[in-house]
Amino acid sequence: MMTPRQIRILIVIVIVVAAGMLAVSRLGTHTHDATLRGWYQDAGGYAQAVEEQRRTGRPIAVYFYTQWCESCKKFRESVLTAAPVKSYLQEYLTVHIDLEAGPNEAQLGSEFGVVGFPAFYIKARADRAAVNILRTTEQTPEDFMEICRAERARQAI
Repeated sequence: MMTPRQIRILIVIVIVVAAGMLAVSRLGTHTHDATLRGWYQDAGGYAQAVEEQRRTGRPIAVYFYTQWCESCKKFRESVLTAAPVKSYLQEYLTVHIDLEAGPNEAQLGSEFGVVGFPAFYIKARADRAAVNILRTTEQTPEDFMEICRAERARQAI
């Protein structure tokens, strides 16, 4: 039979182990596949991209998603991994934002007007508002790039 002190110690150990496992699992959900390597990440990354856009004039592409969203995963795997899309997006300052990563990310999603997942915005110039160009997750990589090009050209005027 365990003493009350031993029970308290065991409870503390279980809580510490559970907290550690939760922290490790949370880290695991916030790591991303190779598709998004080199992209700015979350609200802090968006702020960096905006500053770089002011310095360089490069357009910004912002991808909003959540970890649990199957449509986001499908879009990432079928469109963002396509070689022509990866090559095309090198022209942009690319940012990926997990809307559930924290309050700053949720606030940024509200400011952009995100109402569904995934969402993909183009901000061609610092003095222009970003525009959601993702019409459906069923777009082909070619259709997606054409919409990006058209929106970038529209904002350049």
